[in-house]
Amino acid sequence: DLRDALVVGQMALCLLLLIAAGLCGRSFAELHAVDPGFNTRDVLVVPLQAKGYTEQTIGPFYEDLAARLAVLPGIRSVSFTRYFPMLGGSSASFPAGLIDGYTPEKDEFPVVHFQEVGPDYFETTGIAISQAPDAVLLKNRATVAWVNESFARRYWPGQAPIGKRVGPHIVSGVVRDSQIRNLTDKPGPFMYLQELQPRATSLTLMVRTDGKAQAA
Repeated sequence: DLRDALVVGQMALCLLLLIAAGLCGRSFAELHAVDPGFNTRDVLVVPLQAKGYTEQTIGPFYEDLAARLAVLPGIRSVSFTRYFPMLGGSSASFPAGLIDGYTPEKDEFPVVHFQEVGPDYFETTGIAISQAPDAVLLKNRATVAWVNESFARRYWPGQAPIGKRVGPHIVSGVVRDSQIRNLTDKPGPFMYLQELQPRATSLTLMVRTDGKAQAA
């Protein structure tokens, strides 16, 4: 009768909900076990919309702000990026045109995904550096190009990536792979263009603390 049908329907619905909850819990546990390749512990992330500043004045503003923050108790490093990993936005890209030592397949037009970042970006995010550039180069070159390990494996297997040209950029450093958009996709080839100063008035400020500053 109708009552029996409703009971059967309720039991079926409860079973579906239990299965769904189990799958969600399993998926959450699997995501929690994923190593994102960076360390967000004790990192303060602050989106900035620098109103009243231009592409010409945002650089000095950031340098002054970073210098003021760096001397505060509990601050270990300060940097910036256009978008913090997995907090919205997307990386930029450019047609590589030419990647040293790599011959594209027929009808292949390599596109390089990249992110503009500031000095001390990898120290602040906790992304491990595999091959570091010369310290003098880091200090004096306006733009320093880094690639992740996936980039090196994809385009230069068994070769040294340092000194290779990617479009208009020469690779100076290599970092470990890290998640960019989410925790589920496998990291692919990626480039970081490290700038001495930001060039956009919309950026994300990152501050790594020793824990005490965050608690305060």
